[in-house]
Amino acid sequence: MTIFSAAVRARRIAVLALLGACAPAWAQDYQPYMDSFNSSMASMQNTAGTAAVNAAINRSLSQRGRDAAAAAKPAAKPAAKPAAKPAAADLSFRRDPATTERVRAALIAAMARQSRGVADDFARRSGGAEYRRRFAATLPARGLSNDNLADVAAYHVAVNWALVHQAPLPAAPALRALREQMRGSFADNGVLAQLAPAQRQWVADDFLFRSLNLDEKLAQFARAPDPQTQAAFARAAREDIRRTLGLDLQEYRFGAGGLTR
Repeated sequence: MTIFSAAVRARRIAVLALLGACAPAWAQDYQPYMDSFNSSMASMQNTAGTAAVNAAINRSLSQRGRDAAAAAKPAAKPAAKPAAKPAAADLSFRRDPATTERVRAALIAAMARQSRGVADDFARRSGGAEYRRRFAATLPARGLSNDNLADVAAYHVAVNWALVHQAPLPAAPALRALREQMRGSFADNGVLAQLAPAQRQWVADDFLFRSLNLDEKLAQFARAPDPQTQAAFARAAREDIRRTLGLDLQEYRFGAGGLTR
């Protein structure tokens, strides 16, 4: 096990221990949808790309904030000619059902360590025809690709942003703008460029399984608002993204151009 994965494991154990000690009703709901949907350590070890993707997302959104601030200031001198952008890394992959099934099994195993009932429920739902349809159709319905890591990462960030802000998932044009932000920042990441297609899919499917389950919560809250539970999920999503991506989504807003501070 790497030092990095050991540190991540220690942080997650600490969070789960804290939740267990507090034991409010929402914590039981939080675990299966947040920490238990975090990648198992096996996926972190199988592909170093997870850490690289998280770092690239951080860089993308942080740079976007700096660019917006710079644009708001009067120019002291003529702007220098912008440097040529690096060629975009190829983050697409051809879907392999066996890889998706291995990711699903890893998530079920991770959940089972917290709750066998939650794991069994997810195994039942995710193995059904309706869930598989959603897995295949949710991103294309929003103009995103289901077989490109940048597109799935954009959806992952957007779903968590919506939870943090207790807002609807942004419209398709805003999601596509965020996707372009992701692609731009991923372009010069050497680790991502070297990922094999199966590794790209592993990270993408890990994000997609977790995001679909969080999107279910958004739909549930839209049908039946529950302010106390929504506030709890907002806090949990905010902390989860702070921990994994190093970003505070509370500081960002969604617009036609994607996410900005």
